[in-house]
Formats: sequence, structure tokens, C-alpha cells
Amino acid sequence: MPMIAALWMVSVFPVLQQSALLDTNSGGPSPPWRHVRVQTACEAMQDDYCLGRYGFIVESNGAYAAGPSPSGRKVEGRLKSAELQHLHQLMSKFSGETSLQERIQEQPAVPGIRDQIDIKFASGSTVRAYEVGGPARKIRHGGAWEDARRLHDYVHKLLSYYYPKPFPSE
Repeated sequence: MPMIAALWMVSVFPVLQQSALLDTNSGGPSPPWRHVRVQTACEAMQDDYCLGRYGFIVESNGAYAAGPSPSGRKVEGRLKSAELQHLHQLMSKFSGETSLQERIQEQPAVPGIRDQIDIKFASGSTVRAYEVGGPARKIRHGGAWEDARRLHDYVHKLLSYYYPKPFPSE
């Protein structure tokens, strides 16, 4: 009988160890990032019509929140499974040690426009993955330009789909 118990422990213990490392929501390992946040500014537009003006956060589990607005209004929901999976693939290119680089824009920046994407990691560090709106004609980005551009484009696709326009004021 002790031999059977020992065999059982040897076969089950590694499975128990691995399951302790799994995220209970998705059934897979916890991702290294906690959330990605977009913040924009549109100087020549009312705030309620500026896509991303009040912020847009997507958590690594797929929950998202737009806002809050100055009146405290928030819009919350969940990404579709395929959207979250694609976001995880894009986020895998970044780490808490991603360094910021600059590049010249092909077109001059529009005055009063700001577009920032920040990634918060499970380690506690936050990395700016993309930024437009500083010095004219400059884009600052984390990591490889193509990775930052792909993340920016996809997060803005999610933003255009899930962020209400106009943002509900009351």
C-alpha cells in the first residue's frame, strides 16, 4: 500500500505544482503583463468625441474599461476570446525592460494631438510602448518599431470598437 501511495504522489505532484502556476480564469499560465492603457488628447475636438480621451484599459484577462469621464462615468466589458489571444501575441514582444526609442514621422504631427500606450507588467514596472504628441515629427516607441506599430494599430482597432463615441456624459 505505501508503494501505491508513493507512486500516486510521484505522478500527481508535478501536475499539482503546474496547476498552481496556472491562471484560473484562462486555464493557461499567467501572462507577464497586467494591462495595456491608451490615453489620447484631441485639442480641436470636444472631449466626449475624442476617441480614448478618458482612457481605455484592457486587462490581461480580457476585461476592458473606458473612462472614467469627469463625471465618473465608465463603460466596461470583455474582449472576445480571439481578440484577447491576438493581443497576448502582440504583448509578448514587450517586457518590463523595453527601452524607449525615437523616430521621425513621415508626416508632421498635428498640434494638440496626443496618443500614448503604456503597458503595466506583473513585475510592477510600466513601459511606454508608443507615444505621439511630444516634439514635432517624433514618435517615441518601446522595442522594435514594427512591434510598437502593430500594437498601436491593434489597440486602436479595439478602441474604435469598444470605446463609446460620443462618451456618455451622464
